[in-house]
Amino acid sequence: MSLDSQGTTLPEYIDFLLSPEIPLDFHVYVGNPDVKTQEKIGAVKWMLIARSKVLRVMLLKSKMRHEKEMSITDLEPDTFKNFLVFLYGHDNTSSLQLEAAVSLLCAAEKYDVEDLKSRLDDVITPQVTVDNVFVVLQNALVCENAPKLWETVNEIIQYRTEQVFSHTEFPKVSPEVLLHIVQQESLSVPEIDVWRAALNWATHQAQPVEGVISAENLRLTIFPFLKSIRLCTLSTEHLVKEVQVTQILTSEEMRDISLLMAGIKLSDSSDLICMETEERGRISLLSDKRIKTFTQQGLSVAQNCKLTGDGIYILTKNSSIELCAVECRTCEIPSLKMTPKKRTQEYKVTVKIKHIPHEGVNSTYPEPEHPPLEINYVEQLEYDTDFVIPLEHDYKNVILKPNNLYAIEFTSNNEVQLWYSATNGDSYQVTESFDIKFLHPGNCTNCFSPIKNLYYKEHDLQ
Repeated sequence: MSLDSQGTTLPEYIDFLLSPEIPLDFHVYVGNPDVKTQEKIGAVKWMLIARSKVLRVMLLKSKMRHEKEMSITDLEPDTFKNFLVFLYGHDNTSSLQLEAAVSLLCAAEKYDVEDLKSRLDDVITPQVTVDNVFVVLQNALVCENAPKLWETVNEIIQYRTEQVFSHTEFPKVSPEVLLHIVQQESLSVPEIDVWRAALNWATHQAQPVEGVISAENLRLTIFPFLKSIRLCTLSTEHLVKEVQVTQILTSEEMRDISLLMAGIKLSDSSDLICMETEERGRISLLSDKRIKTFTQQGLSVAQNCKLTGDGIYILTKNSSIELCAVECRTCEIPSLKMTPKKRTQEYKVTVKIKHIPHEGVNSTYPEPEHPPLEINYVEQLEYDTDFVIPLEHDYKNVILKPNNLYAIEFTSNNEVQLWYSATNGDSYQVTESFDIKFLHPGNCTNCFSPIKNLYYKEHDLQ
């Protein structure tokens, strides 16, 4: 028995068909010959004809119908072998790494194998995060035909725009991908960040002349996107300090934008840049309609306490719980005279999510099923203000497995508002998705939790 490209054991008959020693009736030379010598791979011609609509036309109705070999230059040999494995009736797609699965999706799209496309849509979609989304975006023209995958990619673009723009791969995306992003009706960042991201991309993509990137070069590079960046919705300060200073826009374009910002309608304006005065939609992390909310109720609030391991136990039921965010509230402003209302202070909050093993429930008992996760949040916040901490680790929301117990602990450098319970038993609350009660840290008699709202998604029953 041999292994596929991911090290998974293949059935004996697949091993037989892929063996180079077997004298099959057709051969395919695969790989880019400009990079390295193509690999000769034997194939069952009638299986290619039966399973692929495109190959059916090529091998039955074109000049190739009498040929015993063909060349494929835009696929890697491993991808073509994975393609053959599926055509021969064995599904190893769940064992593929993301890049291999996306490459196979490109092959399925090129040769029109519908069941393989549908299967890969299901396999790839759960693997995509903001950290690896560029693997998909590099093949955007193919992946947009996989509906579940493309919906997930667009959700990441819209809900995780800041992380997408700051990713090291972002300046390398194709112009088509950048255009797709800036054409979104809603993003989760202000418009000035869209301009900054496009300028950053153009700076990396522009061709310098004698080592210098001129304003003219930048304009030529960023030009296709100016129709989609809503410069008229920027503040005057941002327009002057971050747009005008680049000299990318002409004086006439800057004049038109300034007039529109002042509310003066133009009878004749440039059709080369966006003149939209309505702001782009802003998406919040919590805008997702699938997100549910647990709200702390029925307990007293203890003001102005630092977090020292306070938090909650959460017992999941029959569904996986995807933790999205927690909402807390800063302490009330000190009763000091002559204190500005907008006074702020830096908050550093650490959230630790720990699995608590139980005998008979976890195969890893007494060891935790997975190690504790730590999430750090740093922000300058006003007094007596709600703030939201995203519960993301390695660019993904934290998933709690069904019928397991977890602890969510908080520590902070500054005081927040806490809900108070004399005992953790008194704090016990029941929902359809999980049960909750407060932690009982250290030798403290009372129990506290900073969670005002817990935002989560409930996944399918296990």
